[in-house]
Amino acid sequence: MKGPNPPQPDAILQTPKTRSDMYTPRWLLGQGSFKSGLCPLCPTLRWFRMKFSAYWYHMNFHHGISSHTFLPFPAPSAMRFNRYRGVKEALCPRCHQWVVASSSKNVAVKVQEIYWWKHAQKCFGKGDRAISN
Repeated sequence: MKGPNPPQPDAILQTPKTRSDMYTPRWLLGQGSFKSGLCPLCPTLRWFRMKFSAYWYHMNFHHGISSHTFLPFPAPSAMRFNRYRGVKEALCPRCHQWVVASSSKNVAVKVQEIYWWKHAQKCFGKGDRAISN
């Protein structure tokens, strides 16, 4: 059986680690410090360097996909607005702490969830499976 057509002639097809794997790039280019992975979730072709964690950062903080579970980070248990601090806060289902989930500055942010995902990436740690809400 022939595989899908590569996005570039020299791209190498890589199989996902599990059936539900949303993290692993399906296509790779180059080798060593020039090795790049194609984001499986972006609507356009976007390659990110593997060696310097660009792919890891993109998947964790642009799409909210854990590099340990290969699945999306769990959603917060609850959200609230802290008027004193002027920020949204999210209740972590793992550590049960309220964590900052927005910027106190009035600036546009490309990915609003980045504040929650940065906490989730640290709190859920290596190999921990997501907690179902």
